[in-house]
Amino acid sequence: MANLSAESISYVETVLQRYIDDPPDDPRCGASTDGDYKHPYWDMVRELKDDSYMAPLRGYVAIPTLIQIRPNVLTELGYDSPEEGFDDLEMLWDTVMLGASESPLAAAVRMADLYPMTFQTRRASAVYGRLLNIAYHLQVMRGAAYISLPVVRMGEILGVSPMHISRLLAFARAEGFLRPLEKAHHFQRMAAKFRFHCWLDGDVVAPGVAGRIKTLP
Repeated sequence: MANLSAESISYVETVLQRYIDDPPDDPRCGASTDGDYKHPYWDMVRELKDDSYMAPLRGYVAIPTLIQIRPNVLTELGYDSPEEGFDDLEMLWDTVMLGASESPLAAAVRMADLYPMTFQTRRASAVYGRLLNIAYHLQVMRGAAYISLPVVRMGEILGVSPMHISRLLAFARAEGFLRPLEKAHHFQRMAAKFRFHCWLDGDVVAPGVAGRIKTLP
């Protein structure tokens, strides 16, 4: 925990204490309001990922960090044994992509910066490469659903004009990385909808119509 600030430790302790004081009925089962399964500690992990130190950690690092901050946290959260709690929360941690107050696009930017991919492209632009990385990680989080890359917000993120983003999106469409689903509606303030299509050729992400998205490590 050498790089873990006092502020992060305090935040993590506060979140954990709240769930310890008011635990779910059983940490091994639960349901969302629409009847689909939802892990009882899903929201807890999302809150923990709101901390800038905890957010990028993988489960195998994050759970030991929680234990360092609060040694008995797994049994205090209601698990029958530390081993059961570790396995359960480690898998949950790597499943939860977003912090509680984080948008999918913000999370995709974070993941793109942490885990950049190399793309098979005819363009050497670093800005274009970062745009492809953001789109890729956003599609990983969205699964089969569409993604949106608003030109104004993407321009702010990448430090270029909205017009420049529009040109880069057009190039990504031409290369086969982005498949357009619906055009932007400017008067309704709705961004264009896409799917990011690719396949993995060794360590390089290539455009492809199959739409196979590599699972993050």
